[in-house]
Amino acid sequence: MLGISNLKNFNSSGLGWYSLWVAILALGYSYINFIKLQDIKFGIIWLMCSILWTLFYLLLAQKRTLLSLLGGARLFKHGLQQLFPPFFFSLTNGSS
Repeated sequence: MLGISNLKNFNSSGLGWYSLWVAILALGYSYINFIKLQDIKFGIIWLMCSILWTLFYLLLAQKRTLLSLLGGARLFKHGLQQLFPPFFFSLTNGSS
C-alpha cells in the first residue's frame, strides 16, 4: 500500500492515521502482557512495535522528516527482537 502510494504520488496520510490506530492497539497488547499476563518478554516486544508504528504515524500523517530516525528505530527494534527472545528462553531453559 505504501509503495503504491509513493509510486503514484498519492496522499499517504490515511495510512499514517491507520498507523496511529495500530500503535494504540499495540500499547494495549503491551499493557495486557505486562500487567495481566505477567509476560515481560512479549510486553517489551509489543511496546517496541507501538513505538515503531508511532514513528510511521509521525512520518506519514504528520509529514515529519524522520526518515533516518525511522530507519534506525527499525534496525534497533528488529535487532532487539531477534536478540532477546533466545536470550530469555535460554535463561528459562526453553519454558515460557
